[in-house]
Amino acid sequence: EGDPVRGFWADLTLAGAETLATFDDGRPALIRQHHGSGEAILCALDPALEAHRPGQAWAERLLTRLCRVRHPDWSSTVPQTVRRRCARADHYFVHNPGPARTAWISADTPYAEAMDVLTAEPEPLHPSGFSVRVPAASAVWIRAVRAAG
Repeated sequence: EGDPVRGFWADLTLAGAETLATFDDGRPALIRQHHGSGEAILCALDPALEAHRPGQAWAERLLTRLCRVRHPDWSSTVPQTVRRRCARADHYFVHNPGPARTAWISADTPYAEAMDVLTAEPEPLHPSGFSVRVPAASAVWIRAVRAAG
């Protein structure tokens, strides 16, 4: 949309995906691939990493556009959080490029337990989600087991 982007970006190959947005030179910047009843969207750049920096309105607009369309059933207070859904558990990857902080993750999915995969430390659950301490310039990987039923 004419906004300058900074940081790194990847060269995407379509392989059956559709282009949703392009860079000025025509290379794909955002693509979508349908699979079964779902879809995957891949950005050639990292808007979540840029959105936390002041003055990066393009990244905030892109994330807002993607999230409004998808209506996610979860959220995190750390913008660089990704959820990977699996059969019995959800995996949350929380990347923290700044000082140590606590991330609050809320989800419509009820969980029976949440654990830091790398340390095997349990995370305390609350009815609306859980919190996790993320060290400075680091990341955590949380496995949240879905409650039975």
